[in-house]
Amino acid sequence: MLEDNKHNFRPYFSICIPQYNRTDFLIKALGSFVNQTFTDFEVCIYDDNSNDKGEDKIVKFLENSGINYSYFKSDTNGRYDISLRGSINLSGGKYVLLMGNDDGFIDCNTLELIHGYLEAHRNISVVITNYIELTSGKKVKRILETKEYGSGPKVASSIFRNYGFVSGILFDGDKSRGLSTDKVDGSEMYQMYLATSIVSNGGKVLGIKDICIEKDLQIKDQEVDSYQNAKKMDVCSVKARILPMARIFEVIMTGLDGSHEDKEKEDNLFIIAKQLHKYTYPYWIIEYRRVQSWCYSFGVYRALNPLFLYSRMHQFSFYNKFKLTVLYMIMGIVGFVTPIFIFDKIRPTLFKFAKKQ
Repeated sequence: MLEDNKHNFRPYFSICIPQYNRTDFLIKALGSFVNQTFTDFEVCIYDDNSNDKGEDKIVKFLENSGINYSYFKSDTNGRYDISLRGSINLSGGKYVLLMGNDDGFIDCNTLELIHGYLEAHRNISVVITNYIELTSGKKVKRILETKEYGSGPKVASSIFRNYGFVSGILFDGDKSRGLSTDKVDGSEMYQMYLATSIVSNGGKVLGIKDICIEKDLQIKDQEVDSYQNAKKMDVCSVKARILPMARIFEVIMTGLDGSHEDKEKEDNLFIIAKQLHKYTYPYWIIEYRRVQSWCYSFGVYRALNPLFLYSRMHQFSFYNKFKLTVLYMIMGIVGFVTPIFIFDKIRPTLFKFAKKQ
């Protein structure tokens, strides 16, 4: 089912949203778009076969809002990557602005602010903005300074961690639509693939230090599904648990494919793997200790062993394998012995340190 009110419309921004079963949150997010001072935009929603019967409510809101929109509801459930790609493929804008279905703009000037930066920095292909977590009030500054961060494979290999949270990421519209692929489906990181591919092939990155996004909109007596709210497993098992994050290396490698010489490949892929084992994986070891159990967390850790995690994708040199294995062991120890309350206290400092690396 496709609903839209567009007529050969080529907007400046296409706001692309993957949707599944969060009707009221999505409508609240759409409400933050209605009063934007910059109005040259469309909204593109790909509904992944929601079963909450909210499509009529969403379309009615869109029709009454005056917003240019496309709304497509799939007859099958394909999960996040397919939905995000589908929303981008519905778009026609100069830039696509990715948003989660429970995230909104910080205020009515957000699009005008981003537009101003884009006009001041020409030929930008990827934009990263900052956000605030409404559940905690924490301002997350994945960008510390508004500036151009360059382009090319090395930049793409160094900056990929900034795309983990999807809302407030922008891409060149034509480039993102042209890179459509199902190669990384199931990774839940399609935006990482797009950004890496665009940047590694010469697209310039612009970082905007302003807080542009409100993450996790709140509705009384309602909450969204989250790993944090998942029921704890009763059986304590340390079997290897292969979660989508174990595919991040594959996602970034797919984005880098064909963009660098063989002599650069080893160095860039090592940069990626080192960041994952130094920053990304230890955080999730601690986080799954918090929301599940030590056993569950150890199962996640086992699946991240570099000796088999990367073997089917790239054969690192013996020296780099050794360094990654040592790092894996050290950070595993850190992840399992660090008391959670101490981690919570030093987390802001660790975050700032990681952003500077």
